[in-house]
Parts: sequence; structure tokens; C-alpha cells
Amino acid sequence: AEAISSYDRLCPSEPAYWSGAGRRRIRVPWPEGRHAIKWLLQQAASHPCCDGRDGGFEIGTIADVNVWRVENIALWRQYRNKADELVLMHRLRRLEARRF
Repeated sequence: AEAISSYDRLCPSEPAYWSGAGRRRIRVPWPEGRHAIKWLLQQAASHPCCDGRDGGFEIGTIADVNVWRVENIALWRQYRNKADELVLMHRLRRLEARRF
């Protein structure tokens, strides 16, 4: 138990805006993002009507979309560990990263 608690102290915590539900499930509903994602989907459609193998639709008839956010603490820790590793390698090699 002590090894786990010391690891948690060393590993940066997840983003502040996470709901914490990711500890129970990874896909967390994100209703605040549905309007933006719907707009992006509509803008990305190459034409207003699409007939495909599994049916057809008109982009203008989409009334609503469901959006989920991924809150995967294990994946977050992998990301942060890789970021820390890159920072250390840059320091050791005296490299400076350019910001875009």
C-alpha cells in the first residue's frame, strides 16, 4: 500500500475538469460538447445527402448527437510519464523545444 501511495504522489493528477467518473468507467457523458461536435460533423460532411451500405441520411436532419469524453487514468499517467521523460531527455541533451 505504501508503494502505491508514493507512486500517486509522484504521478501528476488527472486534469481538473475530469468528473472522477473515469475511475468507475472510461466513457463519461459530455453533454456540454454536443453542440460543438454536431456543428463539426455538419461542417465535415462533403455533401448534404449520403446513401451508404447501411442506409442513408441527410446531414440537415440530424437533430442531436451524443458525446462522451474519455477519462482513462492509466492512459493519462502514460501520457504524463512520456512527457516527463521527454523533458528530462531535452535537459540532458541541452535541447530546447520550439513552441508552435
